[in-house]
Amino acid sequence: MWVRRSLELEKQLDLEWINELIRFTHQKDNKKRIEDLKKNFIEFYIENLQEGLNPQDALEKAKLMIICFLFVLP
Repeated sequence: MWVRRSLELEKQLDLEWINELIRFTHQKDNKKRIEDLKKNFIEFYIENLQEGLNPQDALEKAKLMIICFLFVLP
């Protein structure tokens, strides 16, 4: 039972993050920042591949970096 509740909570938290990301990306004053983040995401992904990570790990690492930039930096 505990595992099931944990998975349900995780899905709920994931949904909250997705909703927050959608709200952020649909604000007009964030369009320039979103374009910059897209460019950075591609650069991070390519750098990770060049460092020898497999494509799936490179993608995950690039996503984490973009999330840091998205929510930490103003």
